[in-house]
Amino acid sequence: MPTTPAVPAAGPRGHFTLTESPLEPSPAPLGRSEPPFPSEGRPRRHPEGGPRRHLAGGRRRRGAACALRGGRAGAGAMGLGQNSSVRVEWIAAVSLAAGAAAVGYLAYKKILSKDKCCKAMVNLHIQKDNPKVVHAFDMEDLGDKAVYCRCWRSKKFPLCDGSHTKHNDETGDNVGPLIIKRKEA
Repeated sequence: MPTTPAVPAAGPRGHFTLTESPLEPSPAPLGRSEPPFPSEGRPRRHPEGGPRRHLAGGRRRRGAACALRGGRAGAGAMGLGQNSSVRVEWIAAVSLAAGAAAVGYLAYKKILSKDKCCKAMVNLHIQKDNPKVVHAFDMEDLGDKAVYCRCWRSKKFPLCDGSHTKHNDETGDNVGPLIIKRKEA
């Protein structure tokens, strides 16, 4: 008859001890010849290689505080115990992934993303010594039709010389001239 597994129970001063469980182990699955617990018939060994201390019988062993500090407590004691290596691996994996994500984000922001604040200048060479380029014309001086540049690439600025077509081909822009005509009465 297989032994029942030990479960933690509160001792007289809040220390945890292991007692026998009233539950019986489940039977082995069909077609399985080995016992349901691999340690049956052999002395139990601690996962770290040392002999496992049996805590059944009401004897008090290390408390929960010791188990939480990472001390070697008996089987079933509350605390880190056997799962501490799994937790350490998860913490290491999560911190490594977070670091890689941060480095990737910073590299993307620095190299691949275009800065929105530093746009290219429109006026590359026209009256660069003036703080603001302004042209004013009288309507009487215009004649029947006047064509003004809006792409800032014209050699005859402020009048258009057709430089916007080359600018549009190079940049994919759709800039055209400003055309002012007199209305025929």
